[in-house]
Amino acid sequence: MKKLLIIFAVFCVFCFCGAAMSAQQFKFAYVDIEKVFSEYKGTKIAQERFEQEEKKREGELRNLTDEIRNLQKEAELLKEKEKQEKENLILQKIAELRKARVKAEQELMAMKNKMNIDIIQKIEAVVKEKGEKEGYTFVFQDRAMLYKKPEFDITAEVIEIINKKEE
Repeated sequence: MKKLLIIFAVFCVFCFCGAAMSAQQFKFAYVDIEKVFSEYKGTKIAQERFEQEEKKREGELRNLTDEIRNLQKEAELLKEKEKQEKENLILQKIAELRKARVKAEQELMAMKNKMNIDIIQKIEAVVKEKGEKEGYTFVFQDRAMLYKKPEFDITAEVIEIINKKEE
């Protein structure tokens, strides 16, 4: 039994030494994707476009809401039969407003998701290009690691490269 344990221990030592020696052939780095995302000029441009579209949609919804309020004010001054017709129109406009609000929210969410996906793909392409160009074996996302040495951080370089491409 002791002999088997000694053989196993020697085997483990050789395995770990071999792994440590072969690890020297690898080149590692990591990137803070969130930092690149937030400091990328394209993110700011896309965010501005998104906010413009959001304001446009809010304006459209506000116009519908104002139209409903005006119809309600008009209905108060009408006779019973005309008032009923106006209230039916108001109900139709309220339903239209609800549909428009849901549609706007869905379209804005889809726009935001597409914007984020496009930006992440650009970041990944830059990281891949840098990794291939500089011979990295692995480039990790920093969130996935429990411990990391700052000298393996290439985030600033990736930000610089991606922002130069945006110019």
